[in-house]
Amino acid sequence: MSSKATDRVVIHLDVDCFYAQSEILRRPWLRDRPVGVTQKFLVVTSNYVARQLGVPKMVPVDEAKRCCSDLVLINGEDLTPYRYASKLIMEVIKRFGTVEKRGLDECAVDVTEEVLKRVASANPTSFVGHVLGGDLTTQATQGDLLLMVGTQLAAEIRCAVEKETGYQCSCGISHNKMLAKMACSLNKPNKQTCITQSAVNDFIVPLPVCKIPGVGRQTEATLKEMGVETMGDMQSLTLAQLSSKFGDRFGNQLFDACRGHDYSRVQDKGFSKSLSVEDSFKPCSSLDKAKVRL
Repeated sequence: MSSKATDRVVIHLDVDCFYAQSEILRRPWLRDRPVGVTQKFLVVTSNYVARQLGVPKMVPVDEAKRCCSDLVLINGEDLTPYRYASKLIMEVIKRFGTVEKRGLDECAVDVTEEVLKRVASANPTSFVGHVLGGDLTTQATQGDLLLMVGTQLAAEIRCAVEKETGYQCSCGISHNKMLAKMACSLNKPNKQTCITQSAVNDFIVPLPVCKIPGVGRQTEATLKEMGVETMGDMQSLTLAQLSSKFGDRFGNQLFDACRGHDYSRVQDKGFSKSLSVEDSFKPCSSLDKAKVRL
């Protein structure tokens, strides 16, 4: 990676099973029980006790009950308490760097400025949490040292969030938003993972192309027609080939992403300018059924 690709430290935080955790914090006696939060006919999320018993996210209520007869179901259609909890959590995180919200329970944080201050005033010696790339303390590059301090800062953020709001978070640490988000999902719940510079290519190569931000089903199908299913496959394509197929902007993004590069900045987008409400229901495949629904 170029120095431009390794001179930032970005942390991606994800509140563990946010809706379920929020409901349990209000009902502590449910902490060791399997809990699912419902919206309409779906269990939109479940706590880790329920997941271990076979209840995944986004599963119909009836199916969830078949998986776990002891499942405690709580209606979560009113988002008011979740929005309030999200505000409290984000206020804590904003003390540590620039925050870009990615929904109520996720955000990216650029902590480069704080990390540089700490590197200048102390000699970091160890990573905190899980690390892809091993312990590099004996031959650490400047980028590794920045990430090392980043993992220490991530642990501080998670601790502050839990102490001040009660919520536990998982997080990922790396040199850009994409890698930090990918790292966040590797070890859950309530853990953190860092992807170091030396580990990026080995980590990226086997991943399916759908892991790249912006790659949906249609793009994935197009890439598959081109013989591309993994990021390693995509690395064999030239920038000209990708730009010709997907346009200059997205072609450049794909060319960078399959190599673990993401130059997009973490941006504080300020207050939400709108609120949307979505509803969903089971498939409706005939005019008569549509008339009944209406």
